[in-house]
Amino acid sequence: MKKFILTLTILAGVSTSWAQGIEVLNAYNYQRAGELDKAKTAIDRAALDTKTSIEPKTWFYRGNIYLQIASDEKFKDLSNNPLEVAAEAYAKAKEYDVKGKYTEEIKQNNAQITALLFNKGVKEYSDQNFKNAIATFSVILKYNPNDTLAMFNMALSAEKGKDTAMAKQSFGRLVEMNYPEAEIYRSLAGIYKAEKDTTKALALIEAARVRFPENVNLIIDELNIYLARKKTSEVIDKLELACSKDPSNKTLFFALGTAQDRLKNYEKAEAAYKRAIELDPKYFDAIYNMGAMWYNWGVETFNKTVNLPASKQKEYDEGVRKYQIEFKAAAPYLENALTIDPKDRNTMISLKEIYAKLGEYDKSNAMKKKLEAK
Repeated sequence: MKKFILTLTILAGVSTSWAQGIEVLNAYNYQRAGELDKAKTAIDRAALDTKTSIEPKTWFYRGNIYLQIASDEKFKDLSNNPLEVAAEAYAKAKEYDVKGKYTEEIKQNNAQITALLFNKGVKEYSDQNFKNAIATFSVILKYNPNDTLAMFNMALSAEKGKDTAMAKQSFGRLVEMNYPEAEIYRSLAGIYKAEKDTTKALALIEAARVRFPENVNLIIDELNIYLARKKTSEVIDKLELACSKDPSNKTLFFALGTAQDRLKNYEKAEAAYKRAIELDPKYFDAIYNMGAMWYNWGVETFNKTVNLPASKQKEYDEGVRKYQIEFKAAAPYLENALTIDPKDRNTMISLKEIYAKLGEYDKSNAMKKKLEAK
């Protein structure tokens, strides 16, 4: 009698164990048959069971099923976040798979998940759904925290989505990871500047300048911070010293010209711009700035002249003569700039105005048509 009862107990135990494991098998078979709804139901049950939930096979199959759901038009609505569930499932499978049975397949499938999530995040970013893009890239980073491309896109999404805290964190992490893109330094410095922390902003830009010495935007950012801190003499001294040490660096002379221009030291600005252009006759930024400087003088003189009372005819005539000289000096530089970059709207707008002020209406109308055609 005792033997009979013992046998029944053993059989009952086997039956229970089989009942617990059958859901995993059912899930596998349903998936192979293309019945993903039933496969999902079965594997979800197995994932909740105290015994099968510690089996690597359970989580491996769950990852496979949810990954397939994510790519299947018929069943994609079975889950709101199938890729995230799949990634979590593979993480658990890896945790329980002490023998490494599923290691290679998990690695391959995770790569597929990352690619799908990345494409999803990029689309959300393009659609300006920045909140969702942040959430999508965060899934990638949860399981691949050193994925610099995902981190970069996360930072951009946060920046565009006005999530300052996330942008600051993401850009900061990219700086720590030595991501090879100057814009991450500029964006993070911009956040610090908005927070009125020019000390951190300047330190960041100076570090970036060491990594990207030829980046004009960084030089200008550094200049702007110095100007904001009212340290005008320091920035001029710094740029002049840099130019003396590297006299063949067009970027430094352009930056010096910009600094002098903003401080209204026009003769020194002109000399620096001319040196930059000598070093590179096709240097658009320097050529454009030189033309813009003369153009701005012309506009200033023109506005003063046209507002003179009729009783000041002599001053009016002198003003006309002066702004014509200034506009005529600006035109060749801006025309040259337009040959280098035929699509630059600012150049076209300036030239249209110059031609009109000089009475060259055919040229002005031609430039107007170019602008309207864009």
